[in-house]
Amino acid sequence: MNEKEPIRLLILEESQNRAEELIVMLRTAGHATRAHQIESDGDFSLKISEQKWDLVLAASEAKGFTAASLISTIQTLDKDIPVIMLADNRDPASITEGLKLGAADVALDDDDERLLLLIERELGHLQNRRQRRKAEVELRETDRRNNLLLDSSTTAIAYVHEGMHIYTNAAYVDLFGYEDEDEYAGIPIIDLIGAEDQRKFKDFLKNLREDESGSDEFSCVNAEGTTLLTTLTMSPATYDGEPCTQAIFKPLIGEAELEDRIKEISSQDLLTGLFNRQYFIEQLESVVDNATQRKQTATIMYIVIDHFPRIRSEAGLSNADLVLGDLATVIRGKVPDDHMVARFGDDVFAILMEGNDKAVAE
Repeated sequence: MNEKEPIRLLILEESQNRAEELIVMLRTAGHATRAHQIESDGDFSLKISEQKWDLVLAASEAKGFTAASLISTIQTLDKDIPVIMLADNRDPASITEGLKLGAADVALDDDDERLLLLIERELGHLQNRRQRRKAEVELRETDRRNNLLLDSSTTAIAYVHEGMHIYTNAAYVDLFGYEDEDEYAGIPIIDLIGAEDQRKFKDFLKNLREDESGSDEFSCVNAEGTTLLTTLTMSPATYDGEPCTQAIFKPLIGEAELEDRIKEISSQDLLTGLFNRQYFIEQLESVVDNATQRKQTATIMYIVIDHFPRIRSEAGLSNADLVLGDLATVIRGKVPDDHMVARFGDDVFAILMEGNDKAVAE
């Protein structure tokens, strides 16, 4: 529900005229309203199962159906629908009685000005709850996506709490050579630091501020006792909602190897492992130049995934990424190595094939 959406309103009221007055009151206040007057307990059960409702205005009893039963049904079904009871008198004790039943509030008889304020308040609270639930879903989706990226990262990443590992990705496991990532749960991070650098590591931790990142070079020891020269970066982080420290180990490599690695990464789509759009366009420009000079012919295939927005909406971002990764593997497996395959867009792949034989390409 947002400001442009109509209020979906259920009314339990004996008088049809009074129900219409309530609808007119809301519309006069600027709220588009779609309302249904409850005819019986069966009618209520049917309507509440058919669609989502924003608010119920209920007399204590009408049409042989009580507000107490209505509220009980909503609670049993775990529906987030605020109920404002409509008292048939101006006795303040009615408010207490309604609240005991589980109503959000009670409007005293003929006090439409207060009733409208109660409605505005409860609709605002409902909107906040819905936004919070949506944010929680998005946060969980982001966490799943982040975990997917962590797991697939080629950088050795761990999360550490009070010196102990609470998470290690596959690259971290491979770097230090232990057979199973669960083994790290019983290994303090200091045990991975070479004996000659352990005092340096302790001083590094001591000088590391809680809200800042720090980086230094350390010699480390893998499971086989081999010494590794690494750069360690530690920074504050959270994991599963708990504060911790992120540790990133990067092996020190030669300058030439580093340049090759940078060049490889700059041409690669990190999600699929295929070439990225920028590199594909660079190679395409070269092929076009050669074709113009009659030195080379080529065929381009432009592949779009059917219904991908729907897949992403229904399956979630992380699962949609898995679909892209699997499709990339399928396409790469069907295309000979001497042809170029790239992820050209969000849900678009492109293939640059040598020669201009369309039948061969198909």
